[in-house]
Amino acid sequence: MNREPTKRYPLRNCIRPDTYRYCLDQGCFAQLWQRLQEEFGRAHQFGELDLYEINGVSFLLRASYATGSITVIKKKDLAVEDLDLFHQIVGFEEHVELGLVS
Repeated sequence: MNREPTKRYPLRNCIRPDTYRYCLDQGCFAQLWQRLQEEFGRAHQFGELDLYEINGVSFLLRASYATGSITVIKKKDLAVEDLDLFHQIVGFEEHVELGLVS
């Protein structure tokens, strides 16, 4: 699948300092969100809003189809393996050697 790379941005105004927004390729978003549900649990929609949430063991995933973004709020019992799997599914890679993150 040929797609734009996933980008990650810290959310400084969140109560949790390690909260990030991941911006995904809009063309692949629905397929990736479905895959995340298969791995981390069923999504719940907030009323009529374009806001969906998966309440997983390691984190909350909040998504919007309109923006193609997912906010990841890590929980106290975060399993690194779950975060690694999330990164693999959405196509996010950290570029540690340059101190950069894409």
